[in-house]
Amino acid sequence: MNAVGKPKSHESAVYHVSGKAVYTDDQRLPAGMLSAYPVLSPHAKARITRIDVAAAKTVEGVVTVLTAADVPGTNNTGVIVQDEVLFPTEEVSHCGQAVVWVVGETEEAARLGAAKVVVEYEPLEPLLSIKAAIAANSFHNQPQIMRRGDVAAALKEAEVSLEGEVEMNGQDHLLPGNPGKLGDSRWRRALSGLLLHPTPDRNPSDSGTDSGGFQQSGCRHLSPYGWWVWW
Repeated sequence: MNAVGKPKSHESAVYHVSGKAVYTDDQRLPAGMLSAYPVLSPHAKARITRIDVAAAKTVEGVVTVLTAADVPGTNNTGVIVQDEVLFPTEEVSHCGQAVVWVVGETEEAARLGAAKVVVEYEPLEPLLSIKAAIAANSFHNQPQIMRRGDVAAALKEAEVSLEGEVEMNGQDHLLPGNPGKLGDSRWRRALSGLLLHPTPDRNPSDSGTDSGGFQQSGCRHLSPYGWWVWW
């Protein structure tokens, strides 16, 4: 049963090297499939003072405009820490953050509709370094400490002790797969629910529903890497 030293192919290797893998761009879009286009924040940090989507709804081909008011579930997609707001309503936390999504019969209609959305901001001073965040007492979560035994006594008795600081760039390890998806209500999942949950990563303590308020079970996703994923 030991696999060490034995050659073993990846489960999707045959499809990739033979050209048989089915990618998102290889698919013929189902009849009636809608496209969504985001309205992005131009600021690294800013307070949202006004959102007006009325003009976007008058663009030919625009089906609807999605904001936080349209989320029937939780307006948060944080994987481990629930700190990733899906539709920001008060502040944006990075340049390029999606504030509104416009849904159209075509991508062109959605893009033109997004250009009509009015979002007004009050720019705020961004925190661009760890030291600046510490000085502002701005943290993602409460300090997490791992401790065993009497640390102070052990350091006092140690023959040699080192003290200093180490700085490094942060890394966020998440699955890169499945950013491209096709959804169909025949798979027991409403299209709006699919649009509102763009990544497959799940919090282990999640109740099984996402921002769209729908159960994960029965949704079929097609990855641009050629894998089928069933939930």
